[in-house]
Amino acid sequence: MKKMQRTLPIMFAISMIFFYSCEKDDENPMADTTYTDVMASIIKSDLVDDASISPYVAIFDVSPEYDKGHLPFAKNIGSVNNLGGMLSGLDKTKSYLVYCHGDAPSIAAAELMTENGFMDVHRLEGNYGA
Repeated sequence: MKKMQRTLPIMFAISMIFFYSCEKDDENPMADTTYTDVMASIIKSDLVDDASISPYVAIFDVSPEYDKGHLPFAKNIGSVNNLGGMLSGLDKTKSYLVYCHGDAPSIAAAELMTENGFMDVHRLEGNYGA
């Protein structure tokens, strides 16, 4: 009986945390918004000689190493912070591709865009090296 008396409050607390966390997700419709990783082979076939037929309205290179190599038609953004400063001028319904020379900045850039309501964000899987 004593074991049951000690266990019940713990079970109650865990249940409350679970129900609260589920309710909180329902209040945020953007919680399910994520970006899509795209393989380099797909990007290579999408980026032909004409930027006007690219599936992306813009390609953002968030790497400070843009001069060491970049994708065709990519805009030199230089950092995730710089990208954040320009989001208000972008159409959230259009398709965007972000990449970098490393995983952490490209993931941060893609997450920043989705957290700000962009609905069609893609990230180059394997980054520029791929």
